[in-house]
Amino acid sequence: MIEPKADLLKAATAQATSVREHVEAILDSGVFPDDLVGQQAFRDRVVDYAEMIVADGVREAAAVALKRGAQA
Repeated sequence: MIEPKADLLKAATAQATSVREHVEAILDSGVFPDDLVGQQAFRDRVVDYAEMIVADGVREAAAVALKRGAQA
């Protein structure tokens, strides 16, 4: 699969040194709609799950997301 925005994403994250910085750089790169990335709750949730994926793996993050969704 070819990512058409690969160069943009690589450039946006070139200086990122943490998961949070990577996520913030991607969210600020113009790939996502401004209305979405303008919501701090959305940004915080994306960072939360990205950090969880890195620390605990995709399966754990998915389990947590499902549990949170069931509680909502």
